[in-house]
Amino acid sequence: GPPAPVYEDAFVRLYVEDIQRDVGSFKFTVRYEAALGKRLAAFRVQAAVPKQMKLRLDPPSGNALGGSVCVTQKMAIEGASGDAIVMKVRLNFEDGGEQVTNIAEVRVVVT
Repeated sequence: GPPAPVYEDAFVRLYVEDIQRDVGSFKFTVRYEAALGKRLAAFRVQAAVPKQMKLRLDPPSGNALGGSVCVTQKMAIEGASGDAIVMKVRLNFEDGGEQVTNIAEVRVVVT
């Protein structure tokens, strides 16, 4: 079946896809989907990894979520060791004109 989200709240779901591993680094795509019935605008993402690592974020593919419209974003982490990393992702968006900020703790596992 479809992959399970790595994070989910009342507004948004996050999926981690296309994980590639090099020596000491991970590359992957994060897909953001709005929760059922939600229309989110001004969607912005900030992310942080443990300080021994370096994170590179590509710009997201868009800034609105809802219906069949999702946003994807490529990320790369250098200095990673082991098979999993945990990063904090701050999600900023507007829901019906209200500003919302949520912090997601996202675990990326390389299998």
